[in-house]
Amino acid sequence: MPLTANVDGKTVLGPELSDAEWEDLRRRHRNGLPVTMRCCGAPGHLRKSKNGICHFYHAVDNGCNYQEESKEHLTIKYAIYRICRSAGWEAYVERPAPDRTWISDV
Repeated sequence: MPLTANVDGKTVLGPELSDAEWEDLRRRHRNGLPVTMRCCGAPGHLRKSKNGICHFYHAVDNGCNYQEESKEHLTIKYAIYRICRSAGWEAYVERPAPDRTWISDV
């Protein structure tokens, strides 16, 4: 489950949004705001996992080879990101290469 997507020309990290911000984004998306998957550039949607993780998913199967990640992997990836940011480092989650042939986690 991708944690990031492009919305309004910006990268949005789902877990960083408050519940109110997430619901506002969901409402805006339902009203036509496009969400673009960072892994492949395809249209996407928002959802919250059964574990409460705010994330994005592909609108249709477009052949993207994004690999599903375990809850533990997502938790660790997000924790590393937060530690890097709190140390003042510039950090990203799921940063794709310009040609989208690979994606780094943090």
